[in-house]
Formats: sequence, structure tokens, C-alpha cells
Amino acid sequence: MFVKFITKFTLAGLSIIISSPIANAQNFEAKHIVELKADGPNTGKSAHKLIRKAFGDRALETPDLYESNHTEMPHIIEESDDIIGPHFVFLMHRDEDQDRDKGATDRQRNEIKTYDKSKRRLKGYEGETVQYEWKFKIDEGFAFSKNFTHFFQIKAKNLSKGPASKDSDSFPIITFTGSTSSQNATVFQLRHSPSLDKNGKRVKFSKLVEQDMSLYTGQWIEFFVQTTYANEGQLIVKAKNIETGEVLIDFQDNNIDMWRGESNKDFARPKWGIYRSLKDKDNLRSEEETARFADFTLRKGTIK
Repeated sequence: MFVKFITKFTLAGLSIIISSPIANAQNFEAKHIVELKADGPNTGKSAHKLIRKAFGDRALETPDLYESNHTEMPHIIEESDDIIGPHFVFLMHRDEDQDRDKGATDRQRNEIKTYDKSKRRLKGYEGETVQYEWKFKIDEGFAFSKNFTHFFQIKAKNLSKGPASKDSDSFPIITFTGSTSSQNATVFQLRHSPSLDKNGKRVKFSKLVEQDMSLYTGQWIEFFVQTTYANEGQLIVKAKNIETGEVLIDFQDNNIDMWRGESNKDFARPKWGIYRSLKDKDNLRSEEETARFADFTLRKGTIK
């Protein structure tokens, strides 16, 4: 079950109390917190302005920002409902959207991220513990690639440009992925990719969690991730159905490879949105697909 606990952190001289659904009521002391919340359609700031204010000017990788891509419409908008209230809607179009400015390739992307120019409190450095929370919903009927449809990623960013930098940057450490199996079952997967092997080769990802996608479609899900970035790090993942309270994921590994860096310049960062393969394009729908996100919270701190 989810356990509520209270933690205290200091920001700009103020002592603030927050509660989080963390398993085992770990004594986590947050030193920094960043929130990204929608303020509703046709009011306040645009989705793009809210995202940039929270994560940085280059936090968006959405098709309408690239001249050679699908510029005719915004791909992240705001809507509101009776369950969550204001939230962000990420839109994807099979036949029009591309991967940033790369032209027509075998994949397409509509994501937000933290990156090298984001503020330090948004990046995870070696030995640091970071929490990520958000709410998520995909519509029933969403079509999934047999290869991957990522909704959340933790990726390395290696500024030191060491020998393993290219592979470390290319492949995510953690993903939340929708996929269609060889038996044509649609599944939700928590995937983990370890470091390169002793020969410098990429190791195939492992599935830490695999569940029927029907648990996630058409319903608002609350996700919580806590990780300590280290070669022998920690990963906690929680998911629950917001309306029913049903716990969907209760995962913890206290000795898992969560680090790809080679110097103190390197860091890890999160990405959210829709990033999917087009290698089996005929199995995807031509209709507009949507993924809904709300109430992003990033905390950086220490476990006492």
C-alpha cells in the first residue's frame, strides 16, 4: 500500500512541510523542489511558457517547434476535467509528426525534459537522491508500437565526453513503456538498461515490471519514482489508480545500476511525453493520439 509521510525541507530560508506517497516511510529530506502545473485552458500562461519557466528555455522537443516538422498546430495544450482539473495534453500524429528536426525517420517524439542548461536542482548528479512525481492518463484505444512507446525516461547526459559517452547518452537508464508483445498483448513495462558490458557493448534492457495495459488506459494514474544515482544505486517506483486507490506498482531495488557518468560534470535527467517507434507503422492508428500529464514535482535531497 502507499504510505503517506511528512518531510521537511528548507528553501530560501523557509521551512516547508510536504507529504509524499513513499513506501516504507523513508526519511527523505528535500533540499530543492520544482513544480510544473497547468493553469487551465484559455487562462494564465500557455503550456509552452509554463514548461519553459519550470525546466528551462530548451525543455521542449515538440513537433511544432521545428520548421521541417509538423508546425501547423500546437502539440502540447492545456485542458481540464472533473478528476484532476487543469492538465497538459500531449498530441501525436502518426503521419505528420517527426523526431525534432531529423526529418522522416523510424521514430517520432513529443517530449519535455530537463537538460544541460537547466538549473542544477533539476539534474541528478552522482550520489544524489531525486524524486519525481506526476499524474498520467492515456485514452482507451491508444495504439502501441511493437518496439516502444515511451512515456517517461531517465537518461544520462555525459558532458565529459568520455569513451562511453555516446552509448550512455543514447540509451535510457529507465523507461515507462507501452508495447505490443509477439502474442499481440498490449503491455505496460518498467524497463531498465544497465551500463555497457566489459567489452563496451550495450546490454539489452530488462523488464522490471510488466502488466496488462488495460490497468492504465482510460484512467488517471499517480506515479512516484525515487532514485539514488550510483552504480549500486536505488530505485523505487510506485503507481496507483487515483480514482480507486488500487496500487498497480510497488517496486524497490536497493542495488541497481543507475549511473552512466564518467566525471562530476555528468548527470541524469527525466523526460516525459510520447516517444515512439514507427517501424511497425501500419499497426499504429492514423487518428490523433493523446497522453495527459499533470502536477509534475521534482525533489532533490538526501535519505537520513
